[in-house]
Amino acid sequence: NCPPYTTLSYTWGSHRQTANITVNGRAFGIRKNLLAFLEQAARSDEDPDRLFWIDQICINQQDTEERNEQVTQMGRIYKEAANMAIWLGQASISKASDVAMSLLQDVAQWTEKDRILLTKGQAYAVIQLLERPYWSRLWIVQEISLGRKI
Repeated sequence: NCPPYTTLSYTWGSHRQTANITVNGRAFGIRKNLLAFLEQAARSDEDPDRLFWIDQICINQQDTEERNEQVTQMGRIYKEAANMAIWLGQASISKASDVAMSLLQDVAQWTEKDRILLTKGQAYAVIQLLERPYWSRLWIVQEISLGRKI
């Protein structure tokens, strides 16, 4: 009887970069990469009442038994989610992120007959995007393969 929710696929980021949010009226420590996502999600035009399942918040990371039990449930959690959001991290100051994402949207419309010619700036932007820590996580294979709507 769980309401529709969105899972988040992301990297935690450095344990040295933390911030506090308020959960149920209490301070709750999270990593700054997650804080950046939460701030971006709050500013987005999407449904402000959307529910997120985020491991760093939803699993008691201090309780080894609970954490281990929840890890065994991850496949079900991702499979049953209505949506999955992927957070690659904050956009780069150089606007390379915007260039890369725009290019990838264009590429999705291309056919096999279209030639792919990239400018140096576009190639650099895509390389920057693909070098982000998110792509080094082995878990993303499971998360993405189980996601219904990404």
